Amino acid sequence: MQDGRSVTRREFIRALSLLGSAHGLLWSRWSPSATPPEDDFFVGANWPWAVYGHDYGWNAWGHDGLSTGGWTYQTYKNSRGFKHARPCPDNDCGGEHSLCIEADLNGAIDSRSRGEVHISLKEHAPIDSRASCRRIAVPVDMRNGSVSCDVWLPSGSLGDEGARNGVQLFLKSEGKDWPAWYSPWKDIQPGWVAKCRSIRASLSDTPGYVDPSFDPSRVIAVGYKLGVNDYSDAKLRDVIYVDDYTLHTNPPVVFKFEKLEVDEDFDYLARVLSGCQRRVIRVFVFCDGEASPQFGSTGEVTGLDERFFEDFDALISAAQRRNLLLIPVLIDFTWCYRPRMVQGVWLGGHSDLIRNPAKRATYINNALKPLLTRYAHHPQILAWDLINEPEWVMKEVEKDTELMLRIPRRPGFSIEPRESEDRERSGDADRVGIDPVGISEMQAFVRACASAVHRYDAQKVTVGSARRQWLHYWTGQGLDLYQFHWYDHFEPDEPFPWPSCADLALDKPCFVGEVPSAKTRYTVREYLEAASQGGYQGILGWSFRASDDRSDFCAAVPQLKAWCS
Repeated sequence: MQDGRSVTRREFIRALSLLGSAHGLLWSRWSPSATPPEDDFFVGANWPWAVYGHDYGWNAWGHDGLSTGGWTYQTYKNSRGFKHARPCPDNDCGGEHSLCIEADLNGAIDSRSRGEVHISLKEHAPIDSRASCRRIAVPVDMRNGSVSCDVWLPSGSLGDEGARNGVQLFLKSEGKDWPAWYSPWKDIQPGWVAKCRSIRASLSDTPGYVDPSFDPSRVIAVGYKLGVNDYSDAKLRDVIYVDDYTLHTNPPVVFKFEKLEVDEDFDYLARVLSGCQRRVIRVFVFCDGEASPQFGSTGEVTGLDERFFEDFDALISAAQRRNLLLIPVLIDFTWCYRPRMVQGVWLGGHSDLIRNPAKRATYINNALKPLLTRYAHHPQILAWDLINEPEWVMKEVEKDTELMLRIPRRPGFSIEPRESEDRERSGDADRVGIDPVGISEMQAFVRACASAVHRYDAQKVTVGSARRQWLHYWTGQGLDLYQFHWYDHFEPDEPFPWPSCADLALDKPCFVGEVPSAKTRYTVREYLEAASQGGYQGILGWSFRASDDRSDFCAAVPQLKAWCS
């Protein structure tokens, strides 16, 4: 009571901030070091993913990884003339970098007679030039706009005389199979070869091709195409350079390729958190297994593809240049979603890798071990997060299905099975499309993975528990850090501010891995104070990248800056 009335939660948190000595006592429960707690407390954000598990490695959709900046070579059966695309430090158009496209066109082979590269604006929307944080609105209205880029073509690009190779720019809009608009075909001229050439197309031009359902007011992807003339068997095996790909809207949207998307994002996060000594970014890797690791015919893990480490190296490099610490989350609970095929790619369906010791060993030996040995002792990795919110797929854990419906919506994740899927739907697990595993099975998986980390690396291990009240499942499982997540709809069972970390009687430190930045009754400052004064090791906001209704990182920026300063 205070002046005859109840103390509010906000008043309680502010009062806690005065208890510096109590804070130190709580900290010493698990950290006997003389290092002041404030020097060890970390602040940061979840950087979930750009394309939910397709950020590392390639699959039937192409390679949309961190090292490509989101630019993806096309894999349609009639458009496989490009083999790779990535920003690189080569440019003959006046800049320092460009999009380097490896072409392998052959007019005699229909599938390789044309090549395309595109970027999805929905997953890779650039920052709005009029705002310091927010991304451009997608879909983009191109009804009165045009598109252009600079292109450098190597010798051999002309094709046959009288049947020249050609280039087109294209846009795709929302709708089934992404209906497309292609600019008029432009024959490559002799004066274009080994020179920088600007190509521009307007939506008012007569298109070279357009799908009837294309909607220029709702553009979600843009790209570049080079093709061999239908009357030619010409070949082209060389590198094409594209620069300054621009959507001439208001304001213009420009892809300059000077930085990877991960570098731009980490630049911003480093500036926001610059006053904090320990700045941590929690990132997601395998997710539901849609791009990596690779799987055999019976579901066993066979390895990591040749593009995987290009992408993970890009992540590590971006963090290292900005002195950001990383918590890579290896798999998401949607790993245990029932399998579904989407345009040639299997999503989920990997519960056996948790339940079956022999299959689990293939995951540890062929995915986890190569990752650990390559980045062993790397100073940017604070901890490996073995699985995100595993309790949602653990069948003996008591949980409310309606509560599951309110978890932050992950891109690509639907709590209900797709209508096209034919499955039995008896019981909660089937109703929500989950292939559940037992508590003991999940614990055995965690113990085995934690043991592998400690065998090959000195880095810490954690698990992203979905709720504070479920932390007891992870004691005694070989973890070095405990972690829980909290959202407002947990409050009836887990009131905020959280009781102190000491009340949990844990044998290792604990941090708060996710708190909302939108759809919440509390401020960022209140979350930070509750974690700091409660004796937790750190706190990470949800989220910088996701677009669900619990994420508004831009709104959280002023208070994060104030806290760190």
